[in-house]
Amino acid sequence: MKKSLALVVLFVTFFTAAYGFCGEAPAKDVTELQRILPQLHVDKIRFIESPGLYEVTSGEQIFYITGDFKYAFLGNMIEVATRRNLTAEAISSIPAVIEKQKKTVKEMLKKLPLNLAVKVGSGKNTVIEFSDPDCPYCRKAATYLSSRKDVTQYVFLLALHSGSGKKIRHILCSKDRVRSFEDSYAGKFDGKDSLPDSECKDADTLMDKHKSLAKEAGVNSTPLLVINDETLVNGADIALIDKALSKGRQ
Repeated sequence: MKKSLALVVLFVTFFTAAYGFCGEAPAKDVTELQRILPQLHVDKIRFIESPGLYEVTSGEQIFYITGDFKYAFLGNMIEVATRRNLTAEAISSIPAVIEKQKKTVKEMLKKLPLNLAVKVGSGKNTVIEFSDPDCPYCRKAATYLSSRKDVTQYVFLLALHSGSGKKIRHILCSKDRVRSFEDSYAGKFDGKDSLPDSECKDADTLMDKHKSLAKEAGVNSTPLLVINDETLVNGADIALIDKALSKGRQ
């Protein structure tokens, strides 16, 4: 592993169990990691306090080193309670990955079947979105977008959380998709075992199509938004979304 990493730049990110709080690793940890991997130029080191791992970004890949520096491993870290793929979220924030994704998505826009998306609104600005109704960041973005009257959303739905599938099925099978979309993202169906209007002949086919389109676009986490076929936004970056919408279509 040392040889394969000799020319890459090392970033390590520190999070709590909620994977949200950041803090610098102690100087002694920086020294120890540099001793173990002397070939690497270390720009920044942080630490995952729980479960006690260093998260290392190497190029476009993520790997982990245990807090005692004895073991390194590859794979996805999943937050069990929410089923969030924390590794995928970290990868989606890597600048090189973002640039590649921009190119991929822009190519996809030329052939993306918007008629298969859930259409919300009728404003002059278009927002194409890959979203999960149980994702808190997706809900944050949805709340903001619903406050604007100058937006038309085309939403492709992904079940990345355990309860998302039934909500997506409800939205797609509903006679009033917009109302069902808004209710789902407002949390009105949270905790309910069954939802109305959840059976229709095309639901599975449409859900699979949304999933395959997301995979083709390289979507690792939600929300991912493309505003006016130009600005790509990873996550609920409200300031960036607002800036792109205010700029309008060029």
